[in-house]
Amino acid sequence: MESKLEITDGVGQLLLAGDLTIEQAEEVKALMLQALHDTESLTINLDQISRLDLAGLQLLSSISKSFQGLNKALTWHGTSQVITQVMTDAGYSCTGTCGLDQL
Repeated sequence: MESKLEITDGVGQLLLAGDLTIEQAEEVKALMLQALHDTESLTINLDQISRLDLAGLQLLSSISKSFQGLNKALTWHGTSQVITQVMTDAGYSCTGTCGLDQL
């Protein structure tokens, strides 16, 4: 995974690229926690994710719920067939509460 977090004046941009699987979970979790603490709003770019597993899906759901719980703004940018397929295969539904249903 080639993830990158950029923060300017409390506004964050998180690019997730490559695999988002159990192998990258710690690295991505650390970036997400940094974004949670250091930003008031975050955009997560999902366009370049090539592989996703349930651990990656759980990270996406978790960051969404964490931002929501702190009343911080989170925006999803882009998606891929990989993400929608994993969500479908997992029977994933957040019914408007996690933001992932907008992908």
